[in-house]
Amino acid sequence: MFYSYMWLREDGSPYYVGKGLGKRAFISDAHGVHRPKDRSRIILFEQVDEAAAFESETALIELFGRKDIGTGCLRNLTDGGENPPSWLGRKRAPWSDERRKQASEAKKGLGLGHANRTTPAGIEKMRAAKIGKYPSALTRQRMSESQTLAWLKRKAIGERQL
Repeated sequence: MFYSYMWLREDGSPYYVGKGLGKRAFISDAHGVHRPKDRSRIILFEQVDEAAAFESETALIELFGRKDIGTGCLRNLTDGGENPPSWLGRKRAPWSDERRKQASEAKKGLGLGHANRTTPAGIEKMRAAKIGKYPSALTRQRMSESQTLAWLKRKAIGERQL
């Protein structure tokens, strides 16, 4: 089911309008703004198809206006009706064979790919990259002792309270 939706501020005024399908209106991912935490501040307008949902979205944005261009209260950055907005997930033209070859050549010798991870040189590169990222054996022992001591203190305090 396609729909258009509005997100409302606590005072009930709208701050964002969109077009959705499924759970789109209830997630903040891929939006320029966050959805309201209270689901009662999300209003859905069911539409018969995607074209009607785009039309409804555009009409709502025109009705309430956009903050960024000084025509209203919405935080939308477009007039609606496009999928996706121009600033989000723009589809790229497919790479030409020449461009693919250039990208492939550029990556060769960088130690990328499965084959380079299994060679002795690749293994050494990974080992060198990890130095300093993980605690030493002595540090792990001290951490363990510290946690054990903290657990014993909590247990002793708990027994005293009984």
